[in-house]
Amino acid sequence: MVKIFVITRDSLLFILLVSSTSYALGTSTTHPTQSTLQQRDVSQKAWDVEQALLAKGLEKQAAKQKSEKLLRSSPTLFQKLTQLASQKDFQLSAESILEQLTLYALYEKPCKLDSYSGMLGFLQKISPQLTSKQLSTVRSLTL
Repeated sequence: MVKIFVITRDSLLFILLVSSTSYALGTSTTHPTQSTLQQRDVSQKAWDVEQALLAKGLEKQAAKQKSEKLLRSSPTLFQKLTQLASQKDFQLSAESILEQLTLYALYEKPCKLDSYSGMLGFLQKISPQLTSKQLSTVRSLTL
């Protein structure tokens, strides 16, 4: 005697659900972790500073040393800049931030954005007139 299986609508949906779930689990790719992405982002920004210094006429070795020195001056520099750029109160372009970072690196000035005065000084060089709302945002970012 041969058994005949009747596939109902519910059993068909169950089979499709199981097969699609197993396919998704089998083909999942590994995504880079946040720290890996942050390391890539930091090295990319350091390279951008180095390229801007090269465009100003520095030799390759000097530009590399100055950009690395800027990076060592504040380990959280690019994290703070990312937070700052994501704020709606500020209309900062990537070019203006890069230009200011290039000047800091060129003159070998430490760029400390961890304190209120350090971040305020950096911002006032980009945009001299800051509103009270922007100042309160700076204060909240440095707490």
